[in-house]
Amino acid sequence: MTYRYKRKDAANITVHHYIDGTTTELYTPAGASTPGPETINGSGKLGLTENLTNKEADIDNYEFVGVDVSGAASATTPSATGATTLTHGNAPQTVIYKYRRKNAGNIVVNHYEVGGSTQLYTPSGAAAPSAQTFDGTGKLGLVENLTNKEADIANYEFVNVEVTAAPGASTPTATGATGVTYRAGTQTVTYRYRRKNAANITVHHVEVGTTTELYTPAGAAAPSAETISGAGKAWNK
Repeated sequence: MTYRYKRKDAANITVHHYIDGTTTELYTPAGASTPGPETINGSGKLGLTENLTNKEADIDNYEFVGVDVSGAASATTPSATGATTLTHGNAPQTVIYKYRRKNAGNIVVNHYEVGGSTQLYTPSGAAAPSAQTFDGTGKLGLVENLTNKEADIANYEFVNVEVTAAPGASTPTATGATGVTYRAGTQTVTYRYRRKNAANITVHHVEVGTTTELYTPAGAAAPSAETISGAGKAWNK
């Protein structure tokens, strides 16, 4: 006579992979289309063990921070990488892995006059024109949206933008708008501007009481008014 037995069912084990300080799921379990919790079915597993660890290798741009096993009564003390072993039991158990976005290099943005390296834009909080520096701490994979600062630079107009030193930059629009994805290493974007045109200035040198011109400007054949071109001289002194 042969008696046959089957292992009893256990409760499920739920594993979350959250952004640290939030309940935002980062890991997409096998067979799922979006990030969500892992559910390890306990059917027929009472007394068996389950080995868990972090999923940093499967979560782009994030790094493992820590693991919370307070909701898993059977969990062994986690290792430095979050490895822990759970025994399937009668009560549901929950393990929470926590991650933070990795650091990236800074993004430096220059606003130069064409043909030079004189900064024209004064960033918020600065006392004088200087480069903008966007800190990449905790931003790997995020995007910084940039555009020209013509509206904030008196008397200058946007000419072009150079993104060759920013490998993460998208193709700029006609106004210089570009999205730069934070990545390892510093990236530099350079906007260039030229002084706007102004109206001409006319200077007369006449005999008192008349309109007779006395001065012959350079290049002129006879006395006449001087015309000082305003091209590229808006508010120049």
